[in-house]
This record gives sequence, C-alpha cells and structure tokens, in this order.
Amino acid sequence: MRAIKQPSTHQRLVIEMINAVEDRDVQEEMLAINKHYSQVLAGLRIAVNYLKEIDQDFGTDHSEMVLEISSLLKQSKASEMSLHEMAASTFEEAK
Repeated sequence: MRAIKQPSTHQRLVIEMINAVEDRDVQEEMLAINKHYSQVLAGLRIAVNYLKEIDQDFGTDHSEMVLEISSLLKQSKASEMSLHEMAASTFEEAK
C-alpha cells in the first residue's frame, strides 16, 4: 500500500486561494497556472535529487548548484502566488 503524500504548505495556500474565488472561469485559469507551476517545481526538485545522487555516487560536489536551484524553487513559488493574487484581484475588481 502506498502512502498518500500530504500537500505542502505552498500547495494548501494555492488551493485556498483558488477555492476563495467564486468565478468558475477565474478558477479554471488559476488551476491552469497551478498545473504549469507544479511542473516547474517538480522539475526543479528532480534536478536537485539527481545532483545529490550524482554527488553521492561519484563523490562530486554540486552543492552550489543545489543552493541555486533551491533559490529558484522559492522564487517560483513566490511568482506563482503573485500570479494567483493577480488573477483573484482581477475577479474582485470585475465585481
């Protein structure tokens, strides 16, 4: 039996933002945004994991690259939140 992964704090905040919007079209737009950012974040996490695996297997040191990618992860999350806030505020302004 496979364990169910709990959503991250970031993902919970995104879900709350999407659910707070009443307009279905805006929610659909926000879901599309989330899908794209989820793929970006997953790719960055995969890169970190492979770099760490290479370091472990071959005794190399990619710690600087891992730190840079970790910074990109944080920036991507912040960028996603900003885009969701913009989409949600567009809905609020249209009311």
